[in-house]
Amino acid sequence: RWEFDVHSVVNIARRLKPNMAAKELQALRRYLTAAFEKTSFVAMTDHQARLKNVPPLRLPTAGAAPSLATQTLEGKWANQGGKYQLSMSGGGQQELTATVEGDRLTINAAEGMNLVFNRED
Repeated sequence: RWEFDVHSVVNIARRLKPNMAAKELQALRRYLTAAFEKTSFVAMTDHQARLKNVPPLRLPTAGAAPSLATQTLEGKWANQGGKYQLSMSGGGQQELTATVEGDRLTINAAEGMNLVFNRED
């Protein structure tokens, strides 16, 4: 089981946009905390996968209020030479890639949005 890591996602955003205003960074942190606080990822030994309590995996359009409605995506995972392919469904089929480095799982979602999870003990 993996738990969402707000701090890591904010750090990625800061690296991608180093001149991000403090106000914008605070707004991003508040959104991520509210939207993803209960998000978790479970990969099972039978290659089943579940992404629980996740909001829509796309960035909100400019000026639109981001959705905090969550869903559970279910599907399968496959190892492809050290990277993982996630084939998830729930509100439409989504093909995602993921990498694991130590206790950190990074899922590359739509539009360059990365979800970072830490392994739960």
